[in-house]
Amino acid sequence: MYANQNLSELAIRYLSEVTEKMPANYRAILIEACEHAKINNKEKALELLKTGLEISLKLKNEEYQHRFNILLTINNEVSGEQLESIILAGMLYFEKENLYEYINEYNEKLAVKFYHEGNHLKASKYFYLSSNAREKIHDKGALK
Repeated sequence: MYANQNLSELAIRYLSEVTEKMPANYRAILIEACEHAKINNKEKALELLKTGLEISLKLKNEEYQHRFNILLTINNEVSGEQLESIILAGMLYFEKENLYEYINEYNEKLAVKFYHEGNHLKASKYFYLSSNAREKIHDKGALK
């Protein structure tokens, strides 16, 4: 709730309490890591992302393995080409599971990365794919 309102410090405080009581709560770990990244606390984000990846590997949770891998790669500030290979591996899973929210989110992150690197052709491609995923999210919501 706090994370969606851009109240990172409050979100971190709440989520750290959750993970203290339930240290294997990979969902809370993921959100807390993202909040730390938002306020540029990269070391803490990295620590949490590694912990979350370990947990999701133990649990054989493929969705979160991909999500943690993608966010670890983003946190490590690699090139667009390196990020692309990690995101594309996740996309295969997300598409198979119809997880359009993540397809939208990660294609958009990749598009922005390529845009900042001056690779406008790839930026355009990934903005387009993000837009397609957003339409599918909308269509899926309209069917409910």
